[in-house]
Amino acid sequence: RPEFALVEKDKALERRLQPVFIGEPSVEATIEMLKGLRPRYEAHHNIEISDGALEAAARLSQRYISDRFLPDKAIDLIDEAASKLRIDTQSAPPEVKALKKRVEQLSDEEEAASQRQDYERAAQLKAERLRLEEEYNQAKRNWLQHEKIDEVVDEEDIAQLISKWTGIPVSQMLEGEAEKLLHMEERIHERLINQEEAVTAICEAIRRSRAGLKDPRRPIGSFIFLGPTGVGKTELARTLAQFLFDDENAMVRLDMSEYQEKHTVSRLIGAPP
Repeated sequence: RPEFALVEKDKALERRLQPVFIGEPSVEATIEMLKGLRPRYEAHHNIEISDGALEAAARLSQRYISDRFLPDKAIDLIDEAASKLRIDTQSAPPEVKALKKRVEQLSDEEEAASQRQDYERAAQLKAERLRLEEEYNQAKRNWLQHEKIDEVVDEEDIAQLISKWTGIPVSQMLEGEAEKLLHMEERIHERLINQEEAVTAICEAIRRSRAGLKDPRRPIGSFIFLGPTGVGKTELARTLAQFLFDDENAMVRLDMSEYQEKHTVSRLIGAPP
């Protein structure tokens, strides 16, 4: 950023400052951050946010939203999902809104009577307010049940929002990770015939990675597919991209026939200084 470039050029100022590099937090750390922020967003939107929604926001955003970083993208998911649910719950029919408005009016009148020390009138207003509150709550529950609206942000709300952002079907995102990995070979062989050894090696590497048996800072695996044209090398890569990221185009394809000359390497690493 421009301001950082100015600081770097000022050697005297740079000597008096020490860089602090802040990396992207892990999914687990992001979940803890979201738990700390939850009361603030619940109070702001007047909506309850479940633990499952917090976990889904961190895990699904890490997996399906690649152009942003944690915890920013997970926080935005929680905020937008809660905002959408609040709008849904506030679009109540006129009779429910009228009851709510009358309850608020009675509450104001009750407070005004108490300040005037007209306690008898305040007691009457309180009794009327409590009766209308119960009537309002029952009417609201009936409306929410009829419209199938839940006042709690859950995993499905987060998945639907990510689906809106990315176009990935909700059902694929909510499929259990363990179940998906368990049937990985079967899913790949739906598109790729034979190549049992290659598929088995890749599936085992993916499962080791998901089980946490590898360094998270290193790639899941490095594979070289060898064979003549038409045996399924590119199709296996596409199938793997579809399985892991629900998009077969989530890959970078390089045609190495374009890099036979020495000078063409600049296309990969850039021009020399």
